[in-house]
Amino acid sequence: MRALSFKSFMQGMPLIGMLFWSTVTVSAEILTGRLNGHDCAERGTSCPVDRLDPHVTLEADFVLQQANGEYFFLVNIPRDVKVRHVMRPIEATGQLNRKYNAITVDEFRVDGELVWSQDLVDQEAARHLWPGALTSN
Repeated sequence: MRALSFKSFMQGMPLIGMLFWSTVTVSAEILTGRLNGHDCAERGTSCPVDRLDPHVTLEADFVLQQANGEYFFLVNIPRDVKVRHVMRPIEATGQLNRKYNAITVDEFRVDGELVWSQDLVDQEAARHLWPGALTSN
């Protein structure tokens, strides 16, 4: 059996890199709908009726519910952000996990306006840390 030369190995690296890269890239999905209480979405109803409805305080979590009734958990959006936008038209962009009906959100828009993004959270965290805290040595 002939040994693999360094030159042949290096010529094959771009192909190996392309195969690896293609398996780990994830395209962002865009979901649209309204924020509904999870318990209500599970029962197939729309509640709370408005942002002053007592259901708001009773709901443990809110989900993005589409017009067809399908709903998705917004796993990295804080509850306080969701509460402010209950029953309003929203758009979430991120990585979708259909197994768990969940989306890890990169951008969260309400009525077309960006109200939350992972980049904004990262920038805010960096502002509150000492200089250089996010850089590695």
